[in-house]
Amino acid sequence: MKFKIISLIVALFTFVNLNAQKIEDPIEYNDVIIDQQFLIYDKLEALENAMTETTLDEKECDAAFKDAIKSTKNAIKIVEKLGPLDSNDDFQQTGIELFKTILSALKKEYKDLYKLYKIPLDDFTDEDDEKMWDLWDIVDNKIIEKEDAFIKAQEEFATKNGFILK
Repeated sequence: MKFKIISLIVALFTFVNLNAQKIEDPIEYNDVIIDQQFLIYDKLEALENAMTETTLDEKECDAAFKDAIKSTKNAIKIVEKLGPLDSNDDFQQTGIELFKTILSALKKEYKDLYKLYKIPLDDFTDEDDEKMWDLWDIVDNKIIEKEDAFIKAQEEFATKNGFILK
């Protein structure tokens, strides 16, 4: 019994250490954050496509919503676990801020947009249309502001660490 407990503790310690392994290479560090960004953007695109289909499939939309939220939450955790590469964590922090802003937009504006897209075309009013475009503007402005800061921090990170962004 003692052997099993010790084995379990050793296995758990090994698992935690492997998952907490720090990335030391700036390019690899950059790639982890950017991979998460692209994953989130792919999920947002899938959600937007599902919402704007001519015939809205609520099951597809619900699944796309859940997937986008889950992926964004997971991306935040992954980037938080990275920790700073050096004493300047601007790139990491602006990535987290961008992802949290997207998560906030998913829970608020995208949710409200989805409700509007579910309205049958015959019942959709000019007021609904105006509200829809206002929500898209809010989403764009929220995300673009954080995205601009993220891009700037990434460029500074690349310059400081001697690599060129593609």
